[in-house]
Amino acid sequence: WQTYAASITHHDPISGQTFTPTAISVFVGLASKFLQITPGGTIPLTPPATPFSGDTPVITATAPSNASMPQSGRNEELSGPRSLTGAGGSETRLHTNLSSACSY
Repeated sequence: WQTYAASITHHDPISGQTFTPTAISVFVGLASKFLQITPGGTIPLTPPATPFSGDTPVITATAPSNASMPQSGRNEELSGPRSLTGAGGSETRLHTNLSSACSY
């Protein structure tokens, strides 16, 4: 863990100075993150052999089989929220403009 920690550089958010974390702080940081993702898992006792390149997010959307979305023409320009009507007349608002659907 000491060799692994020596290969890491952090930046102090106040002073901007760089520093190398201690082996125990790296171990505890990685173990804590591991347990957040895999509660009840057995934490790795050796440092990672390779950097983590991240997960590929997968986004899916589902709707009832009888759902319909009105469209006025082929390849209609979607510029604002639309609604999707499902069974029983329930309506779900769909945002087609990401800037209005997301908050930053």
